[in-house]
Amino acid sequence: MTTCVLEILGDKGHTTVEWDPDNPEEVAKARAEFDKLKAAGFLLFVVTEVDDLPVEVGRVTAQLASAPPLVPAQTPEPVSAPEPIRGRPRKGTQTTDFVASAPRTIAVRPMRGG
Repeated sequence: MTTCVLEILGDKGHTTVEWDPDNPEEVAKARAEFDKLKAAGFLLFVVTEVDDLPVEVGRVTAQLASAPPLVPAQTPEPVSAPEPIRGRPRKGTQTTDFVASAPRTIAVRPMRGG
């Protein structure tokens, strides 16, 4: 059984709606929630792909400001490192149509200026 999920990032926190795409009753409930969110102005994204990129950790050195260095000061070699990646990057597409078979859909409240 495949389970699909609609993740809602709203004023009540992070909530989810799960359904089996082969169960018409569950699909109808998920579609109703999707339509309600769309009418409320939420932005909806269907996640289509997950990139399995390695996460690299850089080297950190520290020295107390009030203590003399333990070894003579050395100029470190320049190191080029990629920006750290948090979590697993995902690719998605904004949508206005409910996709019952999408494994993951995310609903986000729109930003309001002020």
